[in-house]
Amino acid sequence: MATANSSAAGATPARRDLQSIPLRGHTVYVWRSPEPTKHAFAWRVVMDTDQREEVAAGEADTAADAWDAALAQVPDADQADFTEEQGEALFSQVMACEPLLAVEDVDRFLNAMHGPDARRELRAIAAFATKDGEFYKQVSEDRETAVAMAMVAMLARDHSKALLRAVDLMQSLDARTMVALYAHEDVDEINAEAEAALIGDEMEAEHG
Repeated sequence: MATANSSAAGATPARRDLQSIPLRGHTVYVWRSPEPTKHAFAWRVVMDTDQREEVAAGEADTAADAWDAALAQVPDADQADFTEEQGEALFSQVMACEPLLAVEDVDRFLNAMHGPDARRELRAIAAFATKDGEFYKQVSEDRETAVAMAMVAMLARDHSKALLRAVDLMQSLDARTMVALYAHEDVDEINAEAEAALIGDEMEAEHG
């Protein structure tokens, strides 16, 4: 049975959600790239006999694309072999995973998204996002306006990083849940029941 590894030779703390599987004399690694990067995921294939011997490496937009690209570098591997071993490895990893968010960080996470300061700053960012080239001409010519817009740009940069972290957390939560749900034979029915419940909650909230 394949075993999920949480670290790899040469891995750095920036390689988040690192996943690996042994496959036909090779080890395949896939991880979420640190932001900002052009592609969300990266992959690497090494020889089992020497982890320093890299067969190939690359980047991909999705985890599925990363696995597919890495698999193509393993001689004689087919999708059936990969799917079984990957599934076993990912399930083992999720069953032993660490929390995505510490309990003491929950309030800070929510405040960064929806707190009074965040709402005020996002309102300012949205207001200036409606400006056209004439306004930016003023920014280029007037120092006081330039300082004000530099502040807004810094706020926008900070909020974009917070939003990327939130997206990363939610996507990871989704992925972990999907892996765990597939242990149920009636996973389709579970998802259908959950979707119906969500639709019911939304309709109740809409109509009071």
